[in-house]
Amino acid sequence: MAGKPERTRTGKPEAKPRKSSAGADFRRPRTNAAETAPKPAEDAPARLTWKPGTLEGPLPPVLVTCGTMEAPNALTIAWTGIVNSDPALTYISVRPERYSFDIIRKSGEFVINLPVTSMLSAIDYCGVRSGRDGDKIRRCGLTLLPGETVKAPIVAESTAVRVDPSFVDEKGRLALEKCRLAAFAHGQYFALGKVLGSMGFSVNKKGGKKPAKKKPVDTGK
Repeated sequence: MAGKPERTRTGKPEAKPRKSSAGADFRRPRTNAAETAPKPAEDAPARLTWKPGTLEGPLPPVLVTCGTMEAPNALTIAWTGIVNSDPALTYISVRPERYSFDIIRKSGEFVINLPVTSMLSAIDYCGVRSGRDGDKIRRCGLTLLPGETVKAPIVAESTAVRVDPSFVDEKGRLALEKCRLAAFAHGQYFALGKVLGSMGFSVNKKGGKKPAKKKPVDTGK
């Protein structure tokens, strides 16, 4: 019938040609998802798909103290972090089979101590030994101080909200880069390395490190 497009062998109507602004006929090329999907660069490095797991790093191997000054305990925790800043909220993840689990559950209190590298032996020991087998704090020679707002004690050798005055600079800033903090990643301990930049350095904000200026090249002309 007049007015209907001719049918192709597939039985589908043939697409009508479209006209450009200049009046010339053109047809839109056919594409599929495989042709339009982004292709990886030929020189892209090879990657392996690792099996699912709880792998993240680096993490701070914090020393968590709980109990009381009379009956204290300490355990090493890598799963910790910040929840909120105002009010200040943090968290730790403790397996139910840990000796400290029931202590913390009953008291609802604990202290997160950020240990320095000189305490690495104590950090490791408190992570692989249980308080059921003896006094880990005495075994490691740690010094305890009473908490100000909780009954759980504080480790004097670590750095936390109560800090060693030697880590505060002349401007009153807590210089964590001087604290020799340790990091934990994939079953190993690391000392934090050199400072790579300050916050905002990528856009040269105040306080950020500016990129080094390139020296002019002497072309001999």
